[in-house]
Amino acid sequence: MPPASSIAWRRLFMRLFAAQAASVLAGLLIFTVKNHIVSHRLVPHVEGEGIPYPLVVVSLIIAALGIHLAWRLYTVRQLLGQQAEAESAVWKLLRYPYQLLASMLFAGLISIGVSVALGGDGDPVQTYADVLTGGIGMSLAMAVLLFVAVRGVLRETVLRLQREYGGGRSLPIIRPLLTTYLGAFLAAMLNVQQLMLIQSKQPGSLSLQAFIGAASIDAALGLSLAIFVTTRFRAEFRRMVRSLRELVMDEHPRVPRPKGDPEDEASDLALVFHELQARARQRFEQFERELRLANKVQQKLLPPGDMTIGSYRIAARSRPYHEVGGDFFDVLSLGPNRFAIMIGDVSGKGVPAALLMSALLMLFRAEIRRNGNPAEVMMRINEELCEALGEEGAVTMGIGVVDSVHDTLQYVSAGHLSPYIVSECGSVRALDCSSLPIGIDPETQYESIVHKLQPGDQFMLYTDGLIEAMDEAGRMYSFDGLEQELARWGLGGDLPARVDDWLGRMDAKYARDNDDRTIVVLELVHAYWLQAAEREAAAALHGALLDEMAPSRFYAHDWMLGSAQGTERMVAEQVGMLVSTFWPETVLGEDVQSAVSEGIMNAMEHGNRLRPGSVVAVQAQVGSRITVIRIYDSGGGFFPHVARNEEEMARKRESEDPRGWGLVLIDALSDYWATGRDERGFYLEIYFMRKTRA
Repeated sequence: MPPASSIAWRRLFMRLFAAQAASVLAGLLIFTVKNHIVSHRLVPHVEGEGIPYPLVVVSLIIAALGIHLAWRLYTVRQLLGQQAEAESAVWKLLRYPYQLLASMLFAGLISIGVSVALGGDGDPVQTYADVLTGGIGMSLAMAVLLFVAVRGVLRETVLRLQREYGGGRSLPIIRPLLTTYLGAFLAAMLNVQQLMLIQSKQPGSLSLQAFIGAASIDAALGLSLAIFVTTRFRAEFRRMVRSLRELVMDEHPRVPRPKGDPEDEASDLALVFHELQARARQRFEQFERELRLANKVQQKLLPPGDMTIGSYRIAARSRPYHEVGGDFFDVLSLGPNRFAIMIGDVSGKGVPAALLMSALLMLFRAEIRRNGNPAEVMMRINEELCEALGEEGAVTMGIGVVDSVHDTLQYVSAGHLSPYIVSECGSVRALDCSSLPIGIDPETQYESIVHKLQPGDQFMLYTDGLIEAMDEAGRMYSFDGLEQELARWGLGGDLPARVDDWLGRMDAKYARDNDDRTIVVLELVHAYWLQAAEREAAAALHGALLDEMAPSRFYAHDWMLGSAQGTERMVAEQVGMLVSTFWPETVLGEDVQSAVSEGIMNAMEHGNRLRPGSVVAVQAQVGSRITVIRIYDSGGGFFPHVARNEEEMARKRESEDPRGWGLVLIDALSDYWATGRDERGFYLEIYFMRKTRA
């Protein structure tokens, strides 16, 4: 914002004071000429000095006006230095000409009283009537003249200050016109009335020529003021029309000129306004089409609102406040027994928030496939967002990974509202796990929590537009309203219908929401639920029957473990037992266990460098003829031209350097191994064929 000192205050004072002095002196000159034409009786002098009384009064008025002007400009300048009072300062300048008008009339009334007191001789009633009528008329004429002059000087400064300080209050455009026209008309009528009073009281004292001359002066003054104000107004009006025409012709160079009088500004303005209206309508329709298209694209980026994944049902609803919004959610499969659920809220609304939302959705999908650990995914997204946006915005987000075998939920939050767990018995509990929103500090560390889901549990994610919804009385829905609603949810029934009914009731009562609203509810269905141990026991019990399974049948399982030595043994043992269970006639269990253990250790040490929080993902797929184990890490990996080279393996077997012995052991125990990279990251892939070994 420009400082108040950008106005040349000294120059403004000199211009305003000159306008005031010139206006008052012009009024004195007109007053003197009229009285010279009519009669010298109405020009009293200061007793004993021979000084014309009006000159004394005018000198005092000019001095008072100068002092008042200096004080007014000083006050305005002080107020402009205060941010909260800038609008009041501009308002003081805007009203100043009208205050001068009222002050001049008040000074005229005082002058009339003094003039009557000094008149002395003659009929007091006659003197009072003449002086009162003529004095008021002359004071009004001088006040209007002062008003027009001061407003003309101030107008440019007021407009400049209104632009610099954000507009503020203004006066109707018709007010200065009416003030000038009405004031000039009343002044002329009062002055003519004075002449008529003089003629009626003293017949023959005023000749016809004197009457016409004095009346002509009043008429000329009023007409001159009216013409001056009208001309100024017309010039400003024509500049505005010309600017609008130039604006329209930037895109419509063939806008026709109005037919008839080329100086008909009203017709020109009507034509330009019509073109502007058509242009605005066209732009608005185009913008609406683009927003509808953006809404369709945004909805296609989001997953379906109703899903079933194994024993889990999911109902998600996202309602933007505008056509597009900054709320988003996702549900993504990470393997046969794992899937991710996510919700996010971009600060702001409209198109900018929607663009950032789309980019974040793509970034989340890439990162969660690279590594299914939600805490590491959140940290990588935060680093990339901080680098891309700087301090331009922030995003709250919550990410959960569900293990459908063990019914566990691993969840991490970045400044997002605490999710709720609604149990089968109806209890409602919030999970407290929040941290800083992403996009604020690239060094933020996020920690996830693990929650064991029970049969009938419902896990709910939501955005702040839900709890901030307002009813007609201004009451917020709040967390209390949300918890009361969740406590009424019964077990079973149609989850999507339950969510839709809830949102319908909210729309009917809380219609004054002004933000995007997104809700994601995950429910572990009671009818399909079995204890994880029971499922694993059932698989082991029927393992002997699966050795003759069809060639298209296979079993798959995923593991996630931290980069800490010793944790690899449990996973390696489970993979070995899995192969032994499905291929009971083979003796591959120990070989698989040893190869997987070495692969996990390599991933921890060389890929993840044993960093705290980094994870190793293991995928095992046991088919009727082949077993494939993939081991993912978070490192950069390598891309050898040939994954398994006999000469290289032989050289490593003969070398005393312990580096690379893990791959030698894997090569010796497995039928084939290779490395690669996919959307989840770098992996080591180990193959075992189904055959009996001695």
